[in-house]
Amino acid sequence: MSSQRHAPVRPFWLCAADAQPWPCGRARVELAAEYADEPRLLAVDMADCLGEATRDLCGLYPRPPEPVAM
Repeated sequence: MSSQRHAPVRPFWLCAADAQPWPCGRARVELAAEYADEPRLLAVDMADCLGEATRDLCGLYPRPPEPVAM
């Protein structure tokens, strides 16, 4: 098991630990635990990440990412 943090690698938004689209499964578990007492803050932070990821990925690829995939 990797000891590397499950954090996004920008601008590609892949997990630094397992190269899966971020948030990978492990990152989701860690985020849920980290924000267990403040689920609204998790929603705000994830909405912010969604906006950043959309900007980054739209700048990288000629076609925008599928909304469902995001």
